Amino acid sequence: MADAHSTFMFNSSTVYDCSLLPATGQPPLAGAVVCCTSLDIADRDEIHKHAQFLGAAKCTFDLTMDVSHLVIGHTNSAKYKFVAKNSPNVEVVLPDFIEALRIAWMNAQEVDLDKYHEQYRAPVFYKLRISLTGFTERKMGHFIVTGILTYRSTK
Repeated sequence: MADAHSTFMFNSSTVYDCSLLPATGQPPLAGAVVCCTSLDIADRDEIHKHAQFLGAAKCTFDLTMDVSHLVIGHTNSAKYKFVAKNSPNVEVVLPDFIEALRIAWMNAQEVDLDKYHEQYRAPVFYKLRISLTGFTERKMGHFIVTGILTYRSTK
């Protein structure tokens, strides 16, 4: 519960009691620009709220040149495809990335952002669905699927 000397941070429609913030220095997403794709509206809004709480400079609905983090629900979106092809510096992460950062920061743990990027980076072939038809031998289709699964397990 906040005391008479607490300060409050207003962020969109959310009010955070700053007396509850950990005293660990700069927030882990300080200066970041976060964009989401292929998420439910409620999930996206929650991620935006937590990202701003973690210091994100901006959360945007549009994929702009200043986006530093793209949070994805799946890879079948125009935003993801553009980033995958044209923006190697954008961190493409899973939704759990924001929640894991929030928990660590709220528990006053030291946050190694690179470690979190690696741990929550969208894996190769994330939610990939393929259909193999036209093979006269089942072995060829099995060979392709096995190759994909083997590659994914090494990344």
